[in-house]
Amino acid sequence: MEAWKKNLYVVGTAQLMGFATINFIASFLPLYVKSLGVTDPSEVAIWSGILLGVSAFFAAVSGPIWGNIGDRTGRKLMVVRVLLSNTVISILLGFSSRVWHVLILRSIQGALGGFMAASLALITTITPAGEIGFALGLYQFAMTAGGALGPLLGGFLADTVGFQWTFIIMAGFTLVAALLVKAYVFEDFTPPQEISQQISFFTSL
Repeated sequence: MEAWKKNLYVVGTAQLMGFATINFIASFLPLYVKSLGVTDPSEVAIWSGILLGVSAFFAAVSGPIWGNIGDRTGRKLMVVRVLLSNTVISILLGFSSRVWHVLILRSIQGALGGFMAASLALITTITPAGEIGFALGLYQFAMTAGGALGPLLGGFLADTVGFQWTFIIMAGFTLVAALLVKAYVFEDFTPPQEISQQISFFTSL
């Protein structure tokens, strides 16, 4: 198999797993909010909406920042960073005991996000120009499939093993995805000239 195809399939698999873990909480979030002590139905609805939206809000705000960093340090690093941060956040969410804990963690998750932009940038840079259409089609498939699989799997696990273990299991998915990208994806990235000069300076000390 050609190297770029192997890279693309690994990133696509990681992307599917990553999107699944980003969206799995949607299927049981109101029930999870109730388990954290919010009993009034109107408050449950309000908190559920806030907790779903806050992550996307902070991801939108921080996206350009992470994109700029990715241009300077490499897109593969950004994808691994997002997956590892989601791993840690998912575990911490499973051990939350108050709804405001979830609010803070979801905000941090969004601020450390940028998964969609990072994975898209990585896919386009590791794929030959003549295969970009195929690569973007795979990207769309992985994103849609992950968005559909996440809530289904999250709801099943929450009903089967409980909320805490659901977060831990889904954290395992993101950890595996991060390790796959780290180990099997090759990115031929050259830092901008000024970054290369800084690296050369510090390595010469």
